[in-house]
Amino acid sequence: MAALGRPTDELKRQQRRTEILDAASELIDLHGLEGLTMQDVVERARTSIGNLYFYFPNKDALLTALVTRFMERVRSEADRVTQDIQPGWTEMACSIYVLVDALLVQRELAKLMISGGPYAHLRESTFAYFRAGLRHFFRTQSQSTGNVSDPDWLAVSVLGSFVLLLENVLSGRLESDTHQLWSFMLQWSMTALGMDQHDIDQIMEESIWMLTKQV
Repeated sequence: MAALGRPTDELKRQQRRTEILDAASELIDLHGLEGLTMQDVVERARTSIGNLYFYFPNKDALLTALVTRFMERVRSEADRVTQDIQPGWTEMACSIYVLVDALLVQRELAKLMISGGPYAHLRESTFAYFRAGLRHFFRTQSQSTGNVSDPDWLAVSVLGSFVLLLENVLSGRLESDTHQLWSFMLQWSMTALGMDQHDIDQIMEESIWMLTKQV
């Protein structure tokens, strides 16, 4: 039996796995996805190649774990920020802000999540995750979606518009910070749905106030 207060083998494995993911994330931020090699991860995480492959048998598994962790952290932070907000547009607006901020902080990982090429399956899994969330939201907010009542159409349209904007920001074709991208996308979406400008302004004001409280 492990001594009282001594980390168990499972905790040690979780810690080691986290250290490897942190190292890979840092390398992607520094050199981009193209510059990431498993050997570089080994050196930065101060582990062995055998240990790395024990947790992640290949680069694809490593990148998949990074994307999964990113989405889990965004979901956790969004839940924290919106814990005192009733379900509705203000809750969604604050959740989107958390997502936009995280994407712009981890730009290189964001590029991976929305790119095609050899890692297109990560794009598909990312899109499926957020599309499902938007679809559920629009089902519960049918009174504010104007003449378009199909939640699938709405989810695909909003997500597609956001990704196009994000791609242009990440590539440098558009300059934007978190607030500007979030504000434009949110107001554009609500306007496209035919929502009243007074309601849009109120949602924006409430969202900014709630987000400011969390700082």
